[in-house]
Amino acid sequence: MLLLTLFLTSQCLALFPSVDSINFDDWPPITISSFTKLGENRKALSGRGTTECTFNPSNINTSDKYRDIGVYAGMYSGSCYPYEGYSDANFVVELGEVTVGSNKFEAYIVNPPKTLATSFLASRGKLMFKLSAPLASSYTVYSFKESSSPGQSGVSTIAHAGITPNNSKEFVMTDVEVSSLPEPTIFFVIPSDVDVSIWPVPASGSTTSKAKIFSTDDLILYAKAFDLGNSYDLFNPALDFNLGPQDHNHAYGFRKIFTQVSKPGGIEGIVWQDQTDYKIYVTWETNKKHKTINLPSTQSENQYLAAAAGNANGDIIYITMSKDSKGDKTTPSTVMARKVSSDGTLLKSTDYDTSSSGLNVYEYFASGSSLVWDESSNKLGWMLSRKMTRHSDGLNHQGCIAVVLNSNNLQVISNLGQTSGHSWNNFVSVEGPGKFVAVDLGDNFPRGIHAHRFPVNNGKQSKVVYTFKTRHGTSAISPAGKTYQPYNEISTGGVQFYKWSNDNSVYTEIAQPAAIQLDNGSHVMIFAGEFPSLDNGMTEDYLNAPRNIGLVTLAKDFSTIVSTGVNSDGGFYTFVGSWSALSNRGIKQLTDFTSGVSNKNNWDSATRVKVAKISTDKIVIFYEVWSPTSYKRTEYMVIDPSGKILVQPTDMPMSIRLAPTDILKVSEDGVASFIGFDGSKLVTFYMTLTKDCPLQTPKKKFWNGSTRTKNNGVVKAVKKTCLWLEKRSQKYKNKLCRRTEGYALKKSTIPPAREVCTDTCNSCP
Repeated sequence: MLLLTLFLTSQCLALFPSVDSINFDDWPPITISSFTKLGENRKALSGRGTTECTFNPSNINTSDKYRDIGVYAGMYSGSCYPYEGYSDANFVVELGEVTVGSNKFEAYIVNPPKTLATSFLASRGKLMFKLSAPLASSYTVYSFKESSSPGQSGVSTIAHAGITPNNSKEFVMTDVEVSSLPEPTIFFVIPSDVDVSIWPVPASGSTTSKAKIFSTDDLILYAKAFDLGNSYDLFNPALDFNLGPQDHNHAYGFRKIFTQVSKPGGIEGIVWQDQTDYKIYVTWETNKKHKTINLPSTQSENQYLAAAAGNANGDIIYITMSKDSKGDKTTPSTVMARKVSSDGTLLKSTDYDTSSSGLNVYEYFASGSSLVWDESSNKLGWMLSRKMTRHSDGLNHQGCIAVVLNSNNLQVISNLGQTSGHSWNNFVSVEGPGKFVAVDLGDNFPRGIHAHRFPVNNGKQSKVVYTFKTRHGTSAISPAGKTYQPYNEISTGGVQFYKWSNDNSVYTEIAQPAAIQLDNGSHVMIFAGEFPSLDNGMTEDYLNAPRNIGLVTLAKDFSTIVSTGVNSDGGFYTFVGSWSALSNRGIKQLTDFTSGVSNKNNWDSATRVKVAKISTDKIVIFYEVWSPTSYKRTEYMVIDPSGKILVQPTDMPMSIRLAPTDILKVSEDGVASFIGFDGSKLVTFYMTLTKDCPLQTPKKKFWNGSTRTKNNGVVKAVKKTCLWLEKRSQKYKNKLCRRTEGYALKKSTIPPAREVCTDTCNSCP
């Protein structure tokens, strides 16, 4: 199985030019890899005899090593705990060999620990390696995972290059954790300059490799890649956001990583930030060459790339925020916007008022920002998550605001105020000219997935579409010093709760994009959550049940839930003990990761959920599946707009690692594209469904994109036949065949040409 680290791109709802000009047929397959076990050579490693706290590279405990691999007990809060209560043990290691193309490398199967910590896991088992002479200057650790699909397998970088040994007789510690392995995993370590690339050699005169990654009965994935070299430090979600649903910081989400942009001529680009020096770049690519341009940024202090967006001319607008606060709780942080041309020339910049009377920014917050550019109105929609300057109560509160910017001068047109507080993730898209739809995830004010339409009458229209359970106090006396009655109705799991709460956990994760606009103007909102959603008794931990994917649909009026699903009622006692009623309507559960297992470590949960509407009647969802703390696999499924499952959840025949909040883009011809990184190469991936093509007949009808109003005022869609389309000019055929939107009727949809005139449009792979 090929393992790659993928980053999904931002700004999902703006359609990109057709990729019909790309001929995928001649893209060769990736390099095939395999693993061979060498006999029955194995050993059970303790993992407790060697610790990070007392590590001596030339004197490793015999019980912790086998040949050139070993397991040591890592540090926890500054100390090591190699004891049965607080560390795992008995990691069975087996010798083998990985073949990548014509190269062979010694490798080891490492099995999950047979003996688990009896209290809680503090010192996690990690890998160490002894490196062979002659020594290279640096090494990289790889993992390998064989696929259930014949012939599809591969390697993945799981540790940064730069592991440097002292000499060939000593072990070197790595941060590769094996305590939470979901299954036996193959590891090997080799010099960083050794090529284990799965990519075909670029064509003559080109710097771009192209490949067909895999195909299943339902899905085809193609990719093109170009090498950036070793001069940059790109974000790696397998290392830089290696958090599962059980981890505290997982709930907050993360800033956007890569933003996909374009310029005339079908040239694609990627805006990204180096993780070491914080310089911001755009890399433009064509089918042959690529060029990376350093964009203007503030060098006097490190700033995060908070969000970015582009227009059809190749102009880019990006927002930066100070990485660190002044530490005094009062001094506002720097927030800037810059507009540049495609060659990096600065066109405009502005330094925003971040005082309490402006955007009120004291400190950057992990949930980051979202930005989208509506060219039709020269406006940008901006969701800004941040910590605020000190309030009169002495605290720096956190929340998100909705802002509209002028794309010409970057000035604030309107600050629509707080969307949610606290706000643990966000998303924004264009709904129509000058109108935006946004979603954020609130933990208290309000508590739930919070949808927004703005501007509306100089304000915004908001609706909580899904809400969730609340952990209550476990002592009778609250932090405010008040005493409350027992909450016996939910105190059935051995924990006594009381009738007050202050719960920052949300047990939920919004998809990216968080809202998909349908042809009838309604919005499908997809998320991962714990079911039943309002059971306050299931709140003892950050993860209390497997996280499943759910769906809810908000009508065009932005106030009515129109999806058909489970209705539930509940509520919680607030911090001051008053009852706050909550309800969910029309919630449809799409996956079923049952919790009917005794060991919580074996639970599966969906996370990093990505969504793409690739045709009138098909929505692709794909997501990582995690144990409470470790990645296991990546799955995909296909639904229709009502939530009916068209393709059941299916394992991808490759392990895709997803950035937490980046978003797919969809071209005019229904191909979803996203950006990846395989250790040294930026990769553009193209995902499309394998279609069962309907037979084209001359009289089949489609919507041509127009309407007409009859004398009685009734609006009718203009329908044409495939025979009519066949007689049009090639230019006009291309125009109609690129359309992906159908015309929504009350009980059906008139499809676009590409879905019925499949021969004329050449719209089936």
